Amino acid sequence: MQHVWLSRQPQKDKMLRVWDTVQKNWQWLSDWQALKAHNSDKNLCLYVPTQAVLSITSDLTTAQLKQLGAAGQQYLFEDASLTPVEQLQVKSMSLADQHYMYALAGAQIDQWQQGAGLVDFVVQVILPDFLLLPTPEARLGSQVALYYDEDTTLLRSSEAYGMGVSYLPSLSAHLNAVAALDEIHLFTTTQHLAQLQSLIDANYTPLAQDISPSSGTASDVDINVVGDDGAKSLLAQRLAASPAEPPKDQPVPQSLNSQTSTAVTEAQELVSMLQATGVLVNVSTEPLSPVTNPERHPLNMVKINRQSKLSPYLKTALTVALFALVLQISADALQWYQYEQAKVATKQATAEQYAYWFDGETLNTRTTLMAQVTPKLLPAQSADTSQLSVLSRVAPLLQQSDMMAQSLAWDEAAIHMTVFSERREGLDKLVNTLSQQGIKATLGSVAPQADGGLVGELTLPLASSSTAEPSNVS
Repeated sequence: MQHVWLSRQPQKDKMLRVWDTVQKNWQWLSDWQALKAHNSDKNLCLYVPTQAVLSITSDLTTAQLKQLGAAGQQYLFEDASLTPVEQLQVKSMSLADQHYMYALAGAQIDQWQQGAGLVDFVVQVILPDFLLLPTPEARLGSQVALYYDEDTTLLRSSEAYGMGVSYLPSLSAHLNAVAALDEIHLFTTTQHLAQLQSLIDANYTPLAQDISPSSGTASDVDINVVGDDGAKSLLAQRLAASPAEPPKDQPVPQSLNSQTSTAVTEAQELVSMLQATGVLVNVSTEPLSPVTNPERHPLNMVKINRQSKLSPYLKTALTVALFALVLQISADALQWYQYEQAKVATKQATAEQYAYWFDGETLNTRTTLMAQVTPKLLPAQSADTSQLSVLSRVAPLLQQSDMMAQSLAWDEAAIHMTVFSERREGLDKLVNTLSQQGIKATLGSVAPQADGGLVGELTLPLASSSTAEPSNVS
């Protein structure tokens, strides 16, 4: 992602600054076309002037802000916005119990996006430029970070609060309101070190390397410049050639044009204002670094795309769930197919069995099986069951005498059984027992077996059974 810093006061050849990832500094460009030729990355993080962003401090609790929602939070800017509040994009950051809220007109956001879109750039992030300043250290005293160049002046007093300075008295009032302020970390460019001479002479700037000026009037000043070697050498030359307290009415050289004269005057006013605070001022020429992970910053003013990307974990979970669903559907489909196959086979077997039971009669598929079989079973319920009655009386006797029926046949007159017994006495005893129960059984031929035992043919007349049962009961 390419980081672009818009100018607060666009001038010729100075409309925007682009972050050079190789040299680690900001480079001025004239317009969007120059940016297109400078880098091929189409995704932009845009740092816009903080002066264009509305800001308020809310004393509402977190729960109350949530209850207001996005629409309700817009109306908190009703007294500060010339734009209809319904068109504001509102973001907020919280620090302890304090909530800092920022708003930007939707038309302004669209204008920046459309301007970049004309040269095929996509603005994914819009942040106020005070976020480029490092977060002041949290310690016993208070520290603020300040940035100054010919285009803009920025102040950051905490992680969540910053401002763009367009009027120095308002900066002075804000610094005076900071509780226990004891240090100002001033960031500037190398070209502006000379304009901050008074701060250095007044010993408000502790620097990283001690430089002893050649003049005796400045011999008591400890100088430490945080920045590149060029800044240190420039500052050393300046101290060697200038007195410790330059005259306040020193005229501006005629070679300077009106723009340069205005910048020098603003720098002098800034120096005077910082001197009036009476706190320690550290001067640094280190370039401001872009925000890390700007897409996730809570003050990103670009409207969030509702089609959020899925996390890898959620993608994996959805894949597993989809696979399980497909597997379950496949198993259900297989079971349904097997059920249909069994249904067809059952119908076919039923039709074949019906035809076998009822002399080749075809089963009618338009009616139920019960409707066709019931009329045919009713006559069978009144059929002669004397065979079953006789067999039910013979079976217990065979079990008690340890004999086994090897074959069974019957006709309308009698039941014919082939009975195996170890001894002939067993067969005779069985016949006598049946006779005593009213079944006039007769023992036919008895044949010995090769492996031992006898097989006798037993005949049980059905007619004698039916006539004998009444006499037995009487």
